[in-house]
Amino acid sequence: MSQHSHVSRVRKLAQNRTVRRYAAPAVLTAALIGVAVIPSATAASTVPANSVGSAQIVNGGVWGGDIHDNTIAESKLGWDIRQKIAKAGGTQGPKGETGPKGDTGAKGEKGDPATDVLGKEGVSDTLGPKVIANIGGSFKTQKTKVGEITLQPGKWLLNASAFFARTEAGVAGTRPQLALRVGASETAFGDDYGTILGAEISPAKDRELTGSTVKVVKVSEATKVEVFGFGYNDDGSAAGGGQITVTADVVAVRIG
Repeated sequence: MSQHSHVSRVRKLAQNRTVRRYAAPAVLTAALIGVAVIPSATAASTVPANSVGSAQIVNGGVWGGDIHDNTIAESKLGWDIRQKIAKAGGTQGPKGETGPKGDTGAKGEKGDPATDVLGKEGVSDTLGPKVIANIGGSFKTQKTKVGEITLQPGKWLLNASAFFARTEAGVAGTRPQLALRVGASETAFGDDYGTILGAEISPAKDRELTGSTVKVVKVSEATKVEVFGFGYNDDGSAAGGGQITVTADVVAVRIG
């Protein structure tokens, strides 16, 4: 039978919606996908390029129910044909051009200053100079208030430096103190928010002494921190009271 006869018969069968496997199933496949036909009688020979042989039709054949709107399901094609389709379809196209820049959005509302935490300076103040009225005795009752600061809720790095100056000559062994306290009273020492104490000031007039303290503190509400001057003598006496002034520089930086 000639190649032309095969094609004519396949077309006729396709129109009747019933197609079964014949001696040359490659003819049917060729008629459906539009390639050259190689009869199965020559299956042993080499199949030319752009052609479909009987080995490339699976499941024993193609039926009318497999054909919808002039198409054929991929599952009815041979493995090698499906691989070629997959490779051809998986190729990524060229990148498109960048679109135009969108409009700038509206400006946001100003944030709560309390949320500006890192590096935010909450307090920077110089307190004094103040004469330390009493040296020796109980800190609770003898302390001299130099000033105060207020910390807002948050976590703070609290820095304080003290500058002591002797205005009158006195005795040796006097050790002035600067104390930062919360809740101090005549009956309570209060919570320590930083203390400078230990070094002895010279007994000679116009001598000076400095010190500093750094402490991390956390408060849950607005908190008053009081700054006090005081001191002790090695011999436990009250010598030096009224002879020494103190100036405090306090800086609080919010860190959380």
